[in-house]
Amino acid sequence: HLLPQAPSFLEKLVTLVVQLEAKLHSFRLAGFVSSPFREPLAKFLNRYHPEAVAYFLGNNRLADKDCGPLFQAILRMPVAAPLRAALVTPQGTEAIIKTTFSTLSEREAEAAG
Repeated sequence: HLLPQAPSFLEKLVTLVVQLEAKLHSFRLAGFVSSPFREPLAKFLNRYHPEAVAYFLGNNRLADKDCGPLFQAILRMPVAAPLRAALVTPQGTEAIIKTTFSTLSEREAEAAG
């Protein structure tokens, strides 16, 4: 598979995979999605892991019903080791903490107001 050579395709590629998986009901089994698109996406995310981490941890994407589970599933794939490694760097850990606590703060503000 030929992957795009620029991280600028990241958002379009993730969006396309999410849309394709939504249409492919035959890949759903007991609530889990098995998709032929995830491994190539994981390889692309590995190549641009700093941008991929920033993308998925930004704009509340972890809480998104499509992006959050997709990112979690990709992180569990054996091929995603470079992506997981990017999350355990000091910058990755800081981004996870920032994202988690900003999401919690937003939910608390919504619940109060």
